[in-house]
Amino acid sequence: MITFKAAVFTACVVFASAAVAQEAYELNDGEQAAIKRGVSLQLKDPDSAKFGPIKAVPYPGVEEGVVLACGFVNAKNGFGGYAGETPFVGVLATYRLTGQAEFVLKEIGGAETDSAAVISYCKSQGIR
Repeated sequence: MITFKAAVFTACVVFASAAVAQEAYELNDGEQAAIKRGVSLQLKDPDSAKFGPIKAVPYPGVEEGVVLACGFVNAKNGFGGYAGETPFVGVLATYRLTGQAEFVLKEIGGAETDSAAVISYCKSQGIR
């Protein structure tokens, strides 16, 4: 059963996001590492994280140096077993002066409805 919170989030994503196809942004090794570090910090067992493909597009309405990134992570849960591939979305900013990248996780799937909302949001932003 879909919770009210998940339904509202999904509705907001559908209506607030313009489904504009954007060009893919090619993540370099440092950016990939920043994303993995940012996601891992939110996991119960960060060392167990296994990442799937991570894709990105320039963040809508923002100048260069900021991208929206979506991907999948599989990590051990509180019971010690792998939870399965879980989608995530966040914002990656690269500082112009230093070139250092920092990732802020916006949402990570968990419940089936949360995962569906994350995937839907990423698709609405042109990330397939």
